[in-house]
Amino acid sequence: MKAARYYGPGDIKVEQIAEPEARAGQVKVKIAWNGICGSDLHAYLAQITKFPTLTEPNDLSGETLPITLGHEFSGTIVGIGDGVEGKFKLGQNVVIEPVVSCRKPECYSCSHGATNVCPSTNFIGIGGWGGGLSEYIAVDANLVHILPENVSLEIGAMIEPLAVAWHAMKRGNFQDGQSALILGAGPIGLFLLTILRAFGPTSTIVVSEPAQIRRNLASKHGATLVLDPLNPNNPVDAAVLKATNGVGVDVAFDATGVQAAVDTALLSVRPHGTFVNIAIWEQRPSLDMNLVVFREITVTGSAVYRGHHPELLEAVASGKLHGLDDLITRKIALENVVDQGFKALINEKDKQSIHYIQEVDYRSGVLTDWAVPLRDLATSKYEATLAFDPLNPVKSIVAALMKATKGVGIDIAFDIQAAVDPALMNVRPHDTNLRYEFGRLVRDYGFGQCCVLTSDSDHVGLLEAVAAGKLQGLEDVVDKGIKALINKKDKQLEIMQY
Repeated sequence: MKAARYYGPGDIKVEQIAEPEARAGQVKVKIAWNGICGSDLHAYLAQITKFPTLTEPNDLSGETLPITLGHEFSGTIVGIGDGVEGKFKLGQNVVIEPVVSCRKPECYSCSHGATNVCPSTNFIGIGGWGGGLSEYIAVDANLVHILPENVSLEIGAMIEPLAVAWHAMKRGNFQDGQSALILGAGPIGLFLLTILRAFGPTSTIVVSEPAQIRRNLASKHGATLVLDPLNPNNPVDAAVLKATNGVGVDVAFDATGVQAAVDTALLSVRPHGTFVNIAIWEQRPSLDMNLVVFREITVTGSAVYRGHHPELLEAVASGKLHGLDDLITRKIALENVVDQGFKALINEKDKQSIHYIQEVDYRSGVLTDWAVPLRDLATSKYEATLAFDPLNPVKSIVAALMKATKGVGIDIAFDIQAAVDPALMNVRPHDTNLRYEFGRLVRDYGFGQCCVLTSDSDHVGLLEAVAAGKLQGLEDVVDKGIKALINKKDKQLEIMQY
């Protein structure tokens, strides 16, 4: 059969490979349509972490390059393996949920239903297992969803990226009547707009997008206000505040992976609002934590999806989500996928968008003169499980905390030293409010931090706790901490780079 095989950046070949057959627990699907994803384009331009290499196999599939591309696809069942005969029928149209995780009982994420943030999570068509850019695929039956009869195979191929947007909506807890800002009207941004409008008919939804053709699509799909972020006479954050009576939006979604979009999002979100990052970042971004703290903004990541396909298919079949056909830009044959698909999309993207690249130097001012006695107090008197020197070049705080929590990570990290990186790197998935991406350490998935600004009720509760004798030894903090710092105020603080 024909398949588009990925050999590495800039090297995709459409060639003949063996046709697969359904093994036990699998179905064989004749593929009808496959969408080209941004991840596919990134892989064509440069090697990305989720793909195996010629010498390093994928952890789960065991495959090395070349692999068959494609993870957004639909098709028709043409073969049924042993053990799944009663679940599917020959001739049924289906879509595939391509996320594959380790599902080991000792995996924290998988054992808690968060398979999308399993450290080993990968995709059919990226890590191996065949792919949608081929004529046939044999796939595990638990990843197969029957396509409703009134939903076309073309729309079926869009269910996977729609699920990414659906999950983002849920991560932002968006409700009808709330306001939202979508930064970036590419495929995911437009799918998100379609979903938000369907479930928020009375909501104010603002879209920021530099490409005119995408702004036109955003207007067509129900955006209340569409803005050009490159227009110096109408800054997005100012326009958002005007559209929301000076308050800011309830939820901002970034689907760009651009620093300027993050800055705009934090300036546009109301106090106690939410910022959802959907984008996969090529450059390490900067985050204005003071905006997060003083507005008590919840910052969260949205990593693909988990288990949303059934409810999403129901929403499409019921007509709740409509107008999806005009988001298909063109249909091409498999043999033309490189020139008319990958190369054409890359060239068009260059014409329609501007990429902002910013180098960020993360530095933190660290007081070292009185740290030792306070660390000793932390363990000897205040029952800390572990007191750690972040400046110790031999021991990594990240490694130490991961070891102390058996590789899971802590539940909550409190940063009161403006040392954001170590705090974020050590929090386990899906626990607290601020989620962020940190490359290889967390395998491209979000971890969290909770930022709290005290209120009057906090002060009352604190005074009650002191009066009840629950907080002991506060004099140590004053004598060995604050007074020591004041006495050494003439000494220059040592600036260390993490």
